[in-house]
Amino acid sequence: MADVEDPAGERPETEEEVAVVSDDDQDMLAGCGKSLLGVTVLPKPRVAKSVMVDVLREHNKILMLLRSDLGALAGRVGTIETEVAAQKDTMASIQSQIDTQRGDIDSVTARTNVIEETCTALTQKLEQVDAMADTIAEHTRSIHNLEESLDEEKRTNAAFRHETEDKFAEHESHFGSLDAAMAKAEDRL
Repeated sequence: MADVEDPAGERPETEEEVAVVSDDDQDMLAGCGKSLLGVTVLPKPRVAKSVMVDVLREHNKILMLLRSDLGALAGRVGTIETEVAAQKDTMASIQSQIDTQRGDIDSVTARTNVIEETCTALTQKLEQVDAMADTIAEHTRSIHNLEESLDEEKRTNAAFRHETEDKFAEHESHFGSLDAAMAKAEDRL
């Protein structure tokens, strides 16, 4: 760029040093921007050639730093993409395992329900068996009481039979003597 001279001579050519820029990119850009403002004490600002060259050099340094940072960031992005892909695969594997476990849990739940139903049915049957056992025990007591009554009845019947047999024997002997007496009486007649 060529220096533009002011015909009125209002703006003398002065060269300003480029503002000292720190390592931070934003500070560097701010310093370059300040240098490009030029000398503002005159009615029209003027920027010297050497300032523009220094600013262009600083811009070039900044662009090179940005390019190297961008390359590093691109590498990091590639690494992150690889990690994300690996994590997606891991998540897919974990989701598959979760689905398998969900199926296993559903299967176990179904079997547990069947077992609970079976236990409920068995509990009801056990209650019925207990009721039947109580009924059988009651019947056994009744049968035992009946056997005792039957034994008592047998003893009474045996005593009655013995008494009746004794009476029959006595009556038989009495009938025998009556028969004999009748036979004698018939003979007499």
